[in-house]
Amino acid sequence: MNNITIDLNTIFWVLIIAILFVAIILLVYLIRFLRMLFTTIKEANKAIQKVQTLVDDTNKVMKETYEITARANSSYKKVNTLVDALTTAVGGFVSAKLRRK
Repeated sequence: MNNITIDLNTIFWVLIIAILFVAIILLVYLIRFLRMLFTTIKEANKAIQKVQTLVDDTNKVMKETYEITARANSSYKKVNTLVDALTTAVGGFVSAKLRRK
């Protein structure tokens, strides 16, 4: 049988090459992970901007609704005052007619 002898220097370089190979693979995975992370961050920022736009639009609609409600309440008060005046006038008219008879 032939004896195979491997010196320590060869073992050392084989280990260094194996460690470098594993490090390169891990670096590739780290770069992929960071790319996905930054893509996710960009998408999250876009989503936040869309949500902010929706919040702004909702606030605008709420303000418009408040203004419309205020105008409706004002109109209701005016109509209510008019109905009260008409009721009083009709009541007075009917009362006067009934007194004459």
